[in-house]
Amino acid sequence: MEKEFMELFYKIELCKNQKDYDDLVEAWEIKNEDMDKWMNTIWKESEKIDAEKMPYVLEALYKQHDQFKFILFCMMLEKHANTIPFLTPLEAIPIYKAKYEVLLPTLAKVASASYGGIADCLYLIFLNSDPQGTLLKEEDRQVLVEGINKKLPIIKKYYLDGKHEIPDNVRTALEILLDVSCYINNETTLELVKEFNDLPLRADEQIFLLKTEAINDIEMNKDHLIELANSERDAYRILSAMEGAGREDLLKDANMTQEKVALSNMIRWLEYPTELGDTLDEISLVDTMEIENIVFYIYKFTSVKDELKDRGYMVGISGGFPKDKVTTVNTGDTFSKFERIEEDYKEQAIEIIKLLATCRAEQNKQ
Repeated sequence: MEKEFMELFYKIELCKNQKDYDDLVEAWEIKNEDMDKWMNTIWKESEKIDAEKMPYVLEALYKQHDQFKFILFCMMLEKHANTIPFLTPLEAIPIYKAKYEVLLPTLAKVASASYGGIADCLYLIFLNSDPQGTLLKEEDRQVLVEGINKKLPIIKKYYLDGKHEIPDNVRTALEILLDVSCYINNETTLELVKEFNDLPLRADEQIFLLKTEAINDIEMNKDHLIELANSERDAYRILSAMEGAGREDLLKDANMTQEKVALSNMIRWLEYPTELGDTLDEISLVDTMEIENIVFYIYKFTSVKDELKDRGYMVGISGGFPKDKVTTVNTGDTFSKFERIEEDYKEQAIEIIKLLATCRAEQNKQ
């Protein structure tokens, strides 16, 4: 049996891309009577796998709808949590409830014991699968609490330093930890959260902080709340956070309009790294279009991106939003094909809506 495992490890070394790993792991035949041997050998010998290749092996195991391979994933993740250089985005892979419940103890243990991308990825699996922690057993909750309460003071030191730029990965970790803290229901955690109120947070971090405070009835900085609500870029996100907390009432003093929310939504989409990133130049509302009491906002915008700056004004749509209501709830038709805006821009908007409907229909077939 050990010789067979050595051959498997050799084959891992030959894998060039994620599909190679997926195909290799899918071909593993693990019988019930052999499971102990698999576990013992993997535990003893898996350190021979190149650490750079381990994340891809783990993703392949995680994807499998096979209880034995999932057990191996959990075991290898625990064993190598402190040596894996990164994790592939496991949080983007759908996970059904029974599988998630099996993973929970490992997820809590490894997320709390590790730092960087590994911890972030596992916290995001938790947030995507069970954002309010309703499936957590008390022992798993305590493991998560211990990790959060250990990490928040470490992150706070970065913000108090004042001498160095705060790394993006630290800012991301803070956003994720604040989101996990929303429903963790621990007094010490919430006291640590309060300590970030007067620190120089960026808008995204501030939004997660305000959401955590809103859900837990912690006194918040109302000036920050109103400032975000009045921001063209951040109005959508802060309203979404307050809707998620069930505390839209906190925005009653803000001049929140559906037009502002739609613009913010369009800007955030355009700024996504796979779209325009930081190359958005100008943007303005051209018109609105109503279809069956759903409102779509049509924009023209320019970009300084080399391949797009000569196109002049391009067309994009945000929406669709329910008529006569200020909300972030929408049909998911916020998009642009980066086409030059034409006189019949409403026809261009309809083409975008049809394109997105076709894409969704194709996805539903899969």
